[in-house]
Amino acid sequence: MREVTPEVHMVACTDTFPDAMQHPSLGSEDWESDSMNGSDELIEFGGKLCYKSFEAGVNPNVKKVRRDSEEYIGNILKQHHGSVLEHASVSFVLLNVSRILTHELVRHRAGCAYSQESMRYVRYTEVPLWIPASLSVEYLSGAPYEAAKAAGSDSAHKLSSRQWGEFIRDHYLYSIRHICGEYELLQKFMTSNLALDNMSNFTVKKIYTSAIRRACPSGVATSILMTANHRAWRHVIEMRSTEHVEEETRMVAIEIGRQLKNKFLNIYQDMEQAIDGTWTFLNSKV
Repeated sequence: MREVTPEVHMVACTDTFPDAMQHPSLGSEDWESDSMNGSDELIEFGGKLCYKSFEAGVNPNVKKVRRDSEEYIGNILKQHHGSVLEHASVSFVLLNVSRILTHELVRHRAGCAYSQESMRYVRYTEVPLWIPASLSVEYLSGAPYEAAKAAGSDSAHKLSSRQWGEFIRDHYLYSIRHICGEYELLQKFMTSNLALDNMSNFTVKKIYTSAIRRACPSGVATSILMTANHRAWRHVIEMRSTEHVEEETRMVAIEIGRQLKNKFLNIYQDMEQAIDGTWTFLNSKV
């Protein structure tokens, strides 16, 4: 078993071709956005296309236009005009995250795309695994210790909070290392006796790689590429950063929110972070 730490990396985002957005038929031939990135610009372009509001008077119903990108997108958020946020997207690669996390993450389908490392093709010689922060001695010695003691746990009554935290953590680590060790021994046995490393028939190799993975714990670390439009990201962050979400999933969602907030100030101008890390939106129905 090899301990790893989940990582979040922004790897791509929407770019634009400003010259192509300037067209007489739209009344946008002289339009230029003061936005700081392609996502802002495309969202602003989509909103102004809907109302033909690149310049005042092009649409007789429009007598005044907003020229400040931050103000314009802020108004879109207030009006819950979320459809235009779907035009721009951001891609994150999540490294060393468990299949527990990815099973939850891929439930978000609308506006999302995924590419995940395949355990049918990838064989692990060593199980990579993240140990949750909730299993640290410091965390266990607090509220979990008090809750276990109140619930009548014999070990909690017999041990001090620190001793109990060490007792729980040590037992967990011993067990998980044993489980992972058994999987690694199984893989060595199958690899050696089936000669998988020397096998040229990839169809057969896939069959047994898939069979071996059935014994691997769901906490095994994997990598996944996720692309989503900004409307979808706002929903994912709001749903997955609350205190009730699974620990690893919440940690990753909070970090995704932080990176999006730093990169796209206008689109996430109504997103605020609570002391506990939860991201909330003033306009949550966008």
